[in-house]
Amino acid sequence: MELTTPISALTRVGKTTAGRLKSLGLNTVEDLLFYFPFRYEDFSLVKKISELVPGEPVTVRAKVQMIATRRSWRKRKILTEALVGDETGSIKAVWFNQPFISKVLRVGDELFLSGQLDELRMEMISPDYEKVRVNADTVHTARIVPIYHLTQDRADISSDARRDAKAAALFVKPMFAGVGTSRRIFARCRDGKI
Repeated sequence: MELTTPISALTRVGKTTAGRLKSLGLNTVEDLLFYFPFRYEDFSLVKKISELVPGEPVTVRAKVQMIATRRSWRKRKILTEALVGDETGSIKAVWFNQPFISKVLRVGDELFLSGQLDELRMEMISPDYEKVRVNADTVHTARIVPIYHLTQDRADISSDARRDAKAAALFVKPMFAGVGTSRRIFARCRDGKI
């Protein structure tokens, strides 16, 4: 794979995501690698539930004990609520207007949840989540996570999708072999494009 390889050739990028990235001007692996986030969230601190402090950005590794979706009596929002726990305790995680989460997560799934503990309710509100995978690095949680600008146009693509695409591009190590790649990266640095 080369830096000139189209984004649509990456394993974790489907047609829809490739089209949305293209509308942002991201056509090749090189474009994707040089598309930088505007800030980072530090979710590298993994704690036990009993060690959580309200307001602190943190990641928890826990198992889903219960999960359900319901409509709230106030404002008629759809709530997905999960009770997650580790050996030190349990907390509730709540997502708004994301009913698909109850279909993706099952009781017994082990997750990383990243976010902050709400001070009043002592629950995590809309945390980022990722299932624990054996011998695989996390992309959205339990590390320093890049945050990309949200788009206001038809190219509505989430930071998660951009992180997935960039992770797929970075996973291919052979594309950095060769002098041509080094010269191209050096030229972009010299020209102030990085």
